[in-house]
Amino acid sequence: MNGVSRVDVREIAEVAVKALGEDGHAGAAYSLVGPDALSAGAVAAILGAELGKELRSLETVDEWAKHVKDAGLPVWLLDNLKVMYRDIIGRGLAATREEVLNMETLLGRKPLDYYAYAKELAAAWGPASK
Repeated sequence: MNGVSRVDVREIAEVAVKALGEDGHAGAAYSLVGPDALSAGAVAAILGAELGKELRSLETVDEWAKHVKDAGLPVWLLDNLKVMYRDIIGRGLAATREEVLNMETLLGRKPLDYYAYAKELAAAWGPASK
C-alpha cells in the first residue's frame, strides 16, 4: 500500500490567506502537501500510540465501503469513492521533495507532520481518551 502526504487543514488556511491577501500569487497554483507519505495503517498506529490505544485501519476498500453504506451513503457516490480510493491505495499520493520545499517557502517554515498532529490531538482529547 502506498501512502498519502496528508496536509494539516490549518496549513491550507495559512496558504489561502497568503495567496488571497498578498501580492505575487495571481494565477499561481500550489500543491498543498504534508512532509510524509503515510498509509492508513501507519496513521492508525501513530495516533494509537499517542492515545495509548490499539487502533487499526480498515484493511480493504470493500471493508470501508460496507461501513459507509451501512451509514447511508448513496450507492452512486459510494461506487465513485471506491474507484478513487482503490487508485489512491494502488498509486499513493506522495508529495515530491520539490512540493514539500515549495510548501516550506509558502509557510515560511517546515510543514507540520502527522506525528505532531497526533500528539496535539491526543493532548486535546485529554486523559479521558486514553
